[in-house]
Amino acid sequence: MGALSIGNAEVAAFWLESILFGAFAVLYCIAVKIMLERLANKQKRRTAQLMLATSTTMFVLAIGHMSLDVTRALEAFVGLSGQPGALDVFLATLNNPTHIAKTFLYVTQTMVGDTFVIYRLCIVWGNNIWITVLPICLLIGTCMAGYGACFELTRAPKGQGPFTPNTKPWVAGFFALSLCTNVIATTLIAFRVWRSSYRVRNFRQNASKFGTSRVLETIIQSAAIYSVTLATLLGTYAGNSAALYIALDSLQPIIGIVFTLIIIRVGLGNSKFSDEQTGRSTQERLDEFAMNPVAINVLVTRRDDCADSDCGQYDGSIPEKAGDIEAGNSTVHAPHVIDTKA
Repeated sequence: MGALSIGNAEVAAFWLESILFGAFAVLYCIAVKIMLERLANKQKRRTAQLMLATSTTMFVLAIGHMSLDVTRALEAFVGLSGQPGALDVFLATLNNPTHIAKTFLYVTQTMVGDTFVIYRLCIVWGNNIWITVLPICLLIGTCMAGYGACFELTRAPKGQGPFTPNTKPWVAGFFALSLCTNVIATTLIAFRVWRSSYRVRNFRQNASKFGTSRVLETIIQSAAIYSVTLATLLGTYAGNSAALYIALDSLQPIIGIVFTLIIIRVGLGNSKFSDEQTGRSTQERLDEFAMNPVAINVLVTRRDDCADSDCGQYDGSIPEKAGDIEAGNSTVHAPHVIDTKA
């Protein structure tokens, strides 16, 4: 079986991107509905506006990228049909305006996604700005390498593909820096999510130590899917494989899908670390964890003062019923159950 050709890789990439874009469109509509409902709440309006703007920006960028891919597919597989070798030359030409434009949109989408990852990291760690210092530095480097790669594409030789000596350092640096940013942020967010889930699991009803929901929660909130896809992209590029196009075109909607899932989760008020984002009150945060009933034994002691005072004379008789609270000294053990749900 021979190596994957650029033409086959582009067809597979277009097919996969179309499916992922459809999923992104559905999730975007759900996110918009949630955010519009939350705009009516003054406490949540600022966060809702930020998340709505972020998801809309990602969706517009994904639409632009998809439109350029449709244009390129029509030009390559329809306009150049019947011309021997023209298809491979067209797809391997990096300085084509449509290719430069889609690369620019992808770099911009990556910057929006990485910025949101860092924002989530800051929120999850209680607005701790210092935890984001290294990721922000990596983000700046990613920005420089990404847009520098876009500039180098304009000077790339015709039909040489993405692995030319002039463009490879910029492209590889862009992928590597973005991957480092996401791995660091993802690890820190996942650790924070796991630690909080571990601490509160004993206070939840029917909580399990290693439940599937906890794993999914950690994956979604930490955007681990994004990091895994980036690692795949970097691996295919380092191996000079045409599968690069499949991973590259898939990332555009995947970035939107991952962060729209986070927006939906936060919007529904299910994120334990999004209290400031969602504007929930202290009582709402406390009500999130359903507490189990706690049994408490209450020791009640009552003394009849008349037994030792002048209000009446004690005749020394034995009380008819042990534990009678009216008979001098008595001790009663009264078990009570306090339901902390009330």
